[in-house]
Amino acid sequence: MYRNGSRCSSKFVGLLAVVAIACGSGCVDQAQRHTPSQLMGDVPDTRTAVQLPEETEKTHRDVMMQHLETVQVIVHALAEEDFTLAKGVTEVHLGFFARRHAAAQHAPPAYTQLALAHVQATKDLSAIIPSKDMKQILPRLNGLLRTCMACHLEYKVAVKPAH
Repeated sequence: MYRNGSRCSSKFVGLLAVVAIACGSGCVDQAQRHTPSQLMGDVPDTRTAVQLPEETEKTHRDVMMQHLETVQVIVHALAEEDFTLAKGVTEVHLGFFARRHAAAQHAPPAYTQLALAHVQATKDLSAIIPSKDMKQILPRLNGLLRTCMACHLEYKVAVKPAH
């Protein structure tokens, strides 16, 4: 059951779980997060640490959680064939994400390139949603999720100690 009282069809529950894991794995509190070695055995964590001041790290985590919730709402709207809601949320998300991405000023240039790829993937998804053609929409949604995964696989947040 979602905040608005609606239910997601059962065939999309698995997809939502994958989206939640993919986009949210780097966003939960340290005490609750599994380390890569817990999930993947002895595979070393080779992600680049983006050093964030403590106050920026909290803002970044909040933005990532809002981002994850937005992706879930988009998937739910598509599952319900509510293309108007899906397009509207996608466009609002694009503007929100572009304005609020706190980590970008502390990240290496390649991080910015991934953020720009995410913005483009969001624009591509938004543009195709009015077609109501899931065979065109789902590849764009997949492209959007690939940009999320690329960033989470390449980067992790490390909090700078307060001086």
